[in-house]
Amino acid sequence: MYHALTIPAVVITLYLISFFFHRIGFYSVLIHRRLWNLILAAAFLLSASGGLFTALHINYRWQVALAEKILAWHVEAGIVLAVTGFLHFLWHLSWYRSIFTGKGNPPPPAEIVTLQAHN
Repeated sequence: MYHALTIPAVVITLYLISFFFHRIGFYSVLIHRRLWNLILAAAFLLSASGGLFTALHINYRWQVALAEKILAWHVEAGIVLAVTGFLHFLWHLSWYRSIFTGKGNPPPPAEIVTLQAHN
């Protein structure tokens, strides 16, 4: 059984807590963004490597005792990836909107603006 509702609830709750800490000034938007980009990358790596292993397991009929565990982790990481990917998409929605509507220049990523402000 996969945790198709529990994992998104936990990820969204953690995101809201993280966003709250950013908003009250506990840490900067740059730290907030780096944290969630790291979570997104980790979920991708777990999901991709689990998917690759599962494909090889099926194609070459590998007899590996942990195959079902790896498949379960692949699915769970995929759920985290989907939720964090959606949050990432929402974070950049104005940038995507400006690309597809052709109105104005896409805003620069927040990292560039933050780094320029510190110089």
